[in-house]
Amino acid sequence: MANHHWSEADDIAAFYVYRFGAEKLGQSVTDIAHSFGIKPGSFRMRIKNFQALDGKGGLENWASQSEEVYRRYGRADEEALRRLVVSSRRKAD
Repeated sequence: MANHHWSEADDIAAFYVYRFGAEKLGQSVTDIAHSFGIKPGSFRMRIKNFQALDGKGGLENWASQSEEVYRRYGRADEEALRRLVVSSRRKAD
């Protein structure tokens, strides 16, 4: 995989996994990353950016897009975010 240009859908997927885990998507973090065309290590680092945005450690050099996703979807419920991730993943296939 070449360098990946992160879309908002990619950030939403990473944010979902940060908040709710990968289990409810029925895939591993690695498989979710691959389904979006992202290297698993990069996906895990993006998850850590959301951890930092949430004030719980993580990697503090986040993208402005990630911050916007955090603000926009921070109070969204699990089901609403899952629907966004699943629909985005289908478009990526």
